[in-house]
Amino acid sequence: MSRPARAGAGLLLSALALTACDAREEATAVAAPGDAQSLMLADASARRGAEVFRAECASCHVAGDGFDLAHFGFPDSTILRRAVFHVSQQEAEDIVAHIERIPADAVGRSTPPFETERAADDVDFAVRLFGEDAWPAGVGEEELRAIDPSRIAAAVDLPLWSDESSNLDWMPDRPLPQAVLDGRDRWVQRLLGRYRRDATDENALAVSRALRWHYFAEASPHAVCRPEQGGGAIPDPLECFEGLRWAAAFGANHLLATGGDPGEDIEGSTRLPDTFWDVGQAARAATLHHEGELENDLENWVSWHWVGWIFAPQNHASVYTAGGLSRTGLRRHATFVALRSLVDRRVGSAHPAKDLRNAAFHAPRPWLWNAVDTGIGMLEARAGRGEGPSGDEAEVEFAEALAVTEEVLLRRLGAERAAPLVERVRALRGV
Repeated sequence: MSRPARAGAGLLLSALALTACDAREEATAVAAPGDAQSLMLADASARRGAEVFRAECASCHVAGDGFDLAHFGFPDSTILRRAVFHVSQQEAEDIVAHIERIPADAVGRSTPPFETERAADDVDFAVRLFGEDAWPAGVGEEELRAIDPSRIAAAVDLPLWSDESSNLDWMPDRPLPQAVLDGRDRWVQRLLGRYRRDATDENALAVSRALRWHYFAEASPHAVCRPEQGGGAIPDPLECFEGLRWAAAFGANHLLATGGDPGEDIEGSTRLPDTFWDVGQAARAATLHHEGELENDLENWVSWHWVGWIFAPQNHASVYTAGGLSRTGLRRHATFVALRSLVDRRVGSAHPAKDLRNAAFHAPRPWLWNAVDTGIGMLEARAGRGEGPSGDEAEVEFAEALAVTEEVLLRRLGAERAAPLVERVRALRGV
């Protein structure tokens, strides 16, 4: 469903010009001739700045109009300092004049996009979520489903919009490659042009899908993110990370500018935040298979997977997100990811059993019994509703995940303590 779009670059310029004209007419009624002339000069500077920004800065500032600089409250001095590396001093000053006229409520540069509150550590996360450092006994599907992951306080450092000192931010360090912009008869360029003229959800998703095709599709000559056959390595982890970060920043900018709901399905499509999770996949591949090729690989894995997962738990394999969290000591977060993902899994999928397996593997020892009891209970409820795995492949994967769950329980709890849980797992396997 379409929402009223924020104006694209051309419409934004028109709106700003009209606003400036109204202000100038009001001011000239009471102002001296010199003041009126100053207003006219400022308006002309802002119009030139918009044109320069679109030509020289839009390759990295993904919306093309500088909304992000206004939204995150970048000071004039910072904009000038960065701009003069790319344009003349006068053009930089014109850009500042343009940014000052963009209608946006500044939130500050230190506020990561989509962060609500922040927990101090893994235990604080649990206490804020459940009231104590324990997985609650008897919690069920509806109680878990009522928890909105995008609204909870987590001990995960989400990326800032821009951080000049590291790559732990949304702003890509390089523009999209010309091969991506020009490929398939300038597909991405044409879609970006359409989006900047009419910034609807559908046009934003079209850009996102085109970028994902270029980076992942087997038929794409620039599929630098497509895993190599027989392993998790990818052809170019740095190029993949930067390209996907551009796509993620584009999606985030659209959501922030339009006030859109990141968790909303748009005509049944994948969500824009799925591209956030893609960045985490690139960082994960770098962490596990390309040591030293991507700075802050593990930190990027965790932060990008989290900010992608919180908006669509059902879309992503919990083994990836939970794996990164556990590596950084956030085992309670990892357990929550596994079981909260299980709640919303699609009917017929093998993923619910894999989520249970992941909870059994990652749960801190004091959490283990209750967490696994919850997961088994949800699988039993799904089975009672006829929502088990569908198809030979899913059935095999489902059974394999449950077999591993049994092994993990026996190893971590011992045979006697694990026996009641193992019996229920075996019943789900049909053995």
